[in-house]
Formats: sequence, structure tokens, C-alpha cells
Amino acid sequence: MPLTTKRFVWKDRDTAARDMLQLAYHAPITISRQALQLLQAFRSLAIMPELKELMLDETRDFWERRYALQALVQIPHSVDMVPELKELVLDETRDIWERRYALYALVESPGDVWFPELARFAHYVPRDREDYSTSAELSLDSCVTLAEAHPANVSWLFQQVEQQQHPIYLQALMSLTPEWRATDALRATVFQRIAALYDADPYLIEMEDLRMLCSVADEPFLDWVESRQDLITYMCQGNYAPTISEQLRRWVGARRDQLNRVLDWWSRYQLRTLPRRPFEPDPISEKFRDNPIWQELNDWYEAARAGDKKAFYQLRTIVYHEQENLARRADATRFLGKLKDQYDVREPLFHVVRYGPVDPKLEGSNLVSPIRFEAGEALRDMPSADVWETLVDACFIRPDNVLTAFFREWVAHLTDQLSGIHTPYKGIILRNAERSYLD
Repeated sequence: MPLTTKRFVWKDRDTAARDMLQLAYHAPITISRQALQLLQAFRSLAIMPELKELMLDETRDFWERRYALQALVQIPHSVDMVPELKELVLDETRDIWERRYALYALVESPGDVWFPELARFAHYVPRDREDYSTSAELSLDSCVTLAEAHPANVSWLFQQVEQQQHPIYLQALMSLTPEWRATDALRATVFQRIAALYDADPYLIEMEDLRMLCSVADEPFLDWVESRQDLITYMCQGNYAPTISEQLRRWVGARRDQLNRVLDWWSRYQLRTLPRRPFEPDPISEKFRDNPIWQELNDWYEAARAGDKKAFYQLRTIVYHEQENLARRADATRFLGKLKDQYDVREPLFHVVRYGPVDPKLEGSNLVSPIRFEAGEALRDMPSADVWETLVDACFIRPDNVLTAFFREWVAHLTDQLSGIHTPYKGIILRNAERSYLD
């Protein structure tokens, strides 16, 4: 595929994707991987055939194939990938993480994905097993998310675990009972199966298991517990005979009270009768306002916003040249970015988003280069070709995992903006909108 521009510049989404694909094909391996990672931000239908070819090319290493798959998943209207993804998931010669990511891509696919061929992998591996060799295989855990996203697959989800020994089958079902673990619809099916299993094999009944189940159960299972009190008392009487009925009543009652409170809260929420709590900033997160360095920067920012160009150049100089206090430089970068609608801040932000230093004091934390981060946060709201080109360039300069994820989101947002898709930024954001890097 020939290059469509003599130099890598913004022309349009598809041209940019084709140009970046050349790096994936021909650059040294490290740059090739970075290019494939960045292609996730372009979301171009024009390169779907090439990405599919890369995804299935066994001469490429695992990371290249994985990044090609990730780039494919990000492309809208990629439902026609489902056959290839199914083939990849079922191919036991492929790397397990590659297969798991392909399964995740099926979960995210639009429409109804019916995948009964996956049933043969939906067995359960007990957590207390000493042999962890099977962790390199697909299992029930791998299939649950697909069944939740595409409910028709629930019909085959338990075919394998039903054939396992009853204690293991019960353990598999109990692993899906916590509210965070599965959707309400799937949990309802799980509790029905647990009740049926207890009826078929009462020797499985243990009071500790019932205590845990009652704490998360739905109403039908609580009804089952009440209707089986005599059976439960008989099976557990060796240890708990005097208090079994009392314990069961207490567990069932506590759970019903909890469910009723949730229903009451939900009904009030739907009617918007809950009192609204006024926003109060976290006092810990606001302590930086007492820092004299932050106050000085804030004064310059307020002055620059009022039209004082000298104050603007003070901030600009710190962004360019501060070396002693990198937290001060990061905060100055943030303040400078907030002036983007009033001043031309591109050149200093271009400089630091490319070359901003890592702060040694932040080594070991997630964000070791807040200067580059703050510059990128400001630039992603400035849709222009030179900003887009600068962020793409910066992706290849001293990459790290956290910043790379942000860069992909920023480039994706700018690509949409420059392509005429004007939507609010939907990428990764930091929770604390008002922040400082000063002590």
C-alpha cells in the first residue's frame, strides 16, 4: 500500500489511518507496536481488511496481533468481524490472552451474538485446586460475560458444569451469586439451579453456605429456604439443631428487609423525592489552595485572564523553563491551558507535551509526567491539524502505559472533531477536576 501523503500530516481520517498502517507494516518492532496501539484512535473503516489480516497473521508476534484486534474492535459497524472472532476464540493453538480478548470483542459486538460452540469450554475450575495449569484455558468465568451481554447464550452456559461432580457444580453456581458478579437475570437462573440441586442432593446443604446465600438471595430463593426448613434442620441437625430454625428466620428476614429498603429507595428515586445533597468539595483535595506557590500561579492566571499579558508570559516562561520544581511547572501548565480561549498557547504546550520531564517524586505512581498530561488535556479541546499532528508525534516520544492510554483518547477525540463529528469528550478523565501537584 503506497503512502498517501509525502509527510505524515492531517488530511482526513482514512488517509491518516493508511499512513499510520505503514509504520505498523514496515517500522522496527517497537514503533510498529506503538503504531498499532495508536490505530485504535483512528477508527477507520478503510483499513479493516488490513487489520483483519494482521490479526490473523501468525508470523506477527502476540502484541502486534492483539493491538490489531483492539484497533478492529474500536471501528464502528464492525459486526461483520463476528465470524473471524469466533474462529479465533475456538482456535486452541492461539495464545490464551488473544482468545480472551477476541471473546471480549464478541461481548462488545452489536446485535445478537449466538455462540453455542463455546459451551465445551464453560467448565468450572475450583479455586482451591493446587494444579493451576488449567488457568491457561477458557472456562465458565470466561463465558459468563458473553451470556450476560447476549442472553440467548444462557441456554448452554451450564451444560459443562452440570456434568461435573455435584460439589463442584454447586461451587460454580455459588461463584455467580454475589450482586457484583452477574446481572439480576443471570443470578435468578443461578438461584433456581441451586435450589433444584439442593432438592436433588440434600447432602450438599451446609449452614455456612446457606448463610452466605441468604445474604445475597432473591425472593424466590428465600421462599425456597422457608419451605424447606424441616429438610434443612434434618440435614444440619448434628451441629445446629437447637437454633437452625431461628437462624434461618433471622437470615431470611434480614435479607428481605434489605431488599425492601432497596425497592423503597428505587421508587423514591424514580419520583425524585430523595433530598439532593449539595456539592461540597473534599477539604483534603482543596488544601493546595493554601500553598503560596499555587496562590502565586493562580494570581498570574487571574491577571492574565483579565488581560495582563505580562502575567501570561510569566506562566509561559515557567511552562517552558522551570526545572527546580516540576510540580510548579505542572500546575503552571494547567493554568496556561485554561487560557487557551484567550491566548495562543499552542507552542509552549506543544513543547511540553513532547518533551516535558518525568517528575522523580512521582515515580511509582500512575501519572509520573503530569506536565505532559496537563498539556495534552488542554490540547485535546483545540481541534486543529497541528494539534492533532503534535499529539500523534508525542505518542512516540518516551511512551508509558498510562500516558499512552490518554494519548489514544485525545487523538480519537480530535480525529472525530476534525472529521465533523462534534460530540463531547468521552475519554478518560481524572475525578478531581480542580487539582494541583504541589504538596
